[in-house]
Amino acid sequence: MVKQIILSLIVMTAVTVHAETFYLDGQNISFDAPQGFTELSGEEIALKFPSSRAPQFVVGNEKRSTTIAYDLKQDRVQLSDLPDFKNAMIQMFNRIVPGIQWKQDQIVEINGREFVHFEFVSSAVDADIYNIMLTTSYQDRMLVFNFNSTVADFEAYEEQLRQTISTISIKE
Repeated sequence: MVKQIILSLIVMTAVTVHAETFYLDGQNISFDAPQGFTELSGEEIALKFPSSRAPQFVVGNEKRSTTIAYDLKQDRVQLSDLPDFKNAMIQMFNRIVPGIQWKQDQIVEINGREFVHFEFVSSAVDADIYNIMLTTSYQDRMLVFNFNSTVADFEAYEEQLRQTISTISIKE
């Protein structure tokens, strides 16, 4: 009886940590977002990412202070290009992101797929932002995930965001 109760609690906890699965390219790319994360509207995306290169899809917490942006860009990238791509991106970010504070830059494997993995702090208009950026090749196109949170909120969401990263699934 005790084992059944513990098992039920574990299952209930697992269900509540990640409330919804989001997809890209049909169901070939997926991830499980933290509980309470919902899709941002087009207007919210435009306000949060005022650029012609803004992501097409973003989910976030209720305050929108922590978000996961994801997109399949037209840029051509192959898995074999990831080391050179990583170095080029570091140089670009150093030029265009004033005061960038690098935490990590490496190539990692997530569920059998290589990703360029960046972590850095950047400054927005009203707050410093902790970014975890993952980029890989999907059908020779650039697939990007950007997990970002205000530095003030990052500690509260870090574990959930890292758990979400571990759920990224890509089928080709």
